[in-house]
Amino acid sequence: MTYEKGALTITNARFTIGMPDDHHDTGVQDEEKNWTVSDEPPKGQLDLSKPYKITLEYSAIGGEDLTKKFQVYVDNNQASDKPSVHGSKSRIYNSAINQLPEIVDDVGTLVIESEVGTANSFIQIRMESEGSVTLKSIKIEYQE
Repeated sequence: MTYEKGALTITNARFTIGMPDDHHDTGVQDEEKNWTVSDEPPKGQLDLSKPYKITLEYSAIGGEDLTKKFQVYVDNNQASDKPSVHGSKSRIYNSAINQLPEIVDDVGTLVIESEVGTANSFIQIRMESEGSVTLKSIKIEYQE
């Protein structure tokens, strides 16, 4: 990840919003690649117990492979949709970067509406390898 001129470019990386540094892993994977979800509930700082929306503004997509996925998770700090108290519903957005809404006048806007969450949630934003997205802003708010 790089931060330059007020924008964050994500390539083969992920970051969380509202997850404390000492948060437990939401799941563990065994040698056969099977996931076990943690018994501990999420301990995030975001109250996502009511319907909410996440608005992401971006200024560029790129990389070697534009079919790589841009993903948003709730209460999941792993790279799979399985290790979460919400199961596969934890991945609230999953799309190839070339399928993101069009960039118009230097800004693309992605709006994700969801009801997946708890009173102690956190968000993870992830970009697969060989692709990149440059974020200008992130807004999380309740739906009206």
